[in-house]
Amino acid sequence: MSLDNPSVAPATARSRLNHDTLSGALCAAVGLLGLWAGRSLEAGTAAEMGPGYVPRLLCLGLLALGLVIALTGLRRPGVRPGGIAWRPLLVVTLAVLVFAGLLERLGLALAVVAAVVIAGAATPGARTRETVIAALVLAAALVLIFITGLGLPVPALPRFDR
Repeated sequence: MSLDNPSVAPATARSRLNHDTLSGALCAAVGLLGLWAGRSLEAGTAAEMGPGYVPRLLCLGLLALGLVIALTGLRRPGVRPGGIAWRPLLVVTLAVLVFAGLLERLGLALAVVAAVVIAGAATPGARTRETVIAALVLAAALVLIFITGLGLPVPALPRFDR
């Protein structure tokens, strides 16, 4: 171990399991899982895309990017991974679940605002005002892109006619 920073291994005994190696392996694994999960979808061609074309393309990209990151991590010394940061893991997971649960009921805008505000709690030093502003800007941008621009059949705001 280095005397300056005990978490950095010296060149002779460096850890191959550094942050880059592990995160690259995780990206590659998610890409492989996506390819496996979408194996029954017809890909089609670039001219006539099937339902599996874009997911397969994204999963291949994720797999390739993960392999590049992992191989880069194997070539350089790095900081050995520490313990799991439970707070961000649990809070961001909760934010995703809240978004999924609120999307149909409250619409895209409010679901995004709720998810971003909750995810902001993952960092202890996050400022509430900046988080709310970011949530509002992101919600407006997503409504413009996905509902106005692409015409996705998702409500922007709650519908009270049900």
